[in-house]
Order: sequence, then structure tokens, then C-alpha cells
Amino acid sequence: DAAALRAASEGMDAIALMLPAFGNPAAQPTYLQNAIAAARDAGVGLLVYNTSGPVIPQRIGHPMYDSRHDVLDALRGSGIPTIVIQPTVYLENLLG
Repeated sequence: DAAALRAASEGMDAIALMLPAFGNPAAQPTYLQNAIAAARDAGVGLLVYNTSGPVIPQRIGHPMYDSRHDVLDALRGSGIPTIVIQPTVYLENLLG
């Protein structure tokens, strides 16, 4: 929700951003653009993006992995300083 993101971003120095890894990958660009616009409008100085897993060096045709490249491209183009955290695996995933 763009309006809710704008309200939540007001007065923030930094925003931690994590997009859903499952569900509808086609919705990720909208979520991302809403978050970037909210951060920009609020004057946020830093975005910290958690990729939720590894970023494979090249696109492989799988939406979950390829969308991470799209997110990184959009963050680079946002003009907002960004830190990217790339966990290789969450230990709780090993419990499954």
C-alpha cells in the first residue's frame, strides 16, 4: 500500500526492505517501486535490502531468482544509498 509506506517512512533515517520471495513474483516491481517512492518522498537516507537468499550471477529464467536482479537494478537507479544483505541460507530452513 503506497500510502501506508509513505506514512511509515516519514521521519526514518533508514528503511530495511525485504520483499516476499514466494507468492506472486509479478507484484514485486510494484512493491519495490512503492517502497522506493516512499523512501524518496520522506527523504530517507539509506535502504537496506535483504535478498532472502543468494543472487545468482546471471539470470536463469526462474522468477524468484531473476527478480532479485530487477530489484538490485531498481535500487541502483533509485539514487538512494543502499546496502544489500545476501544470506546464503537461513538455518531454520534446514529444520524442514
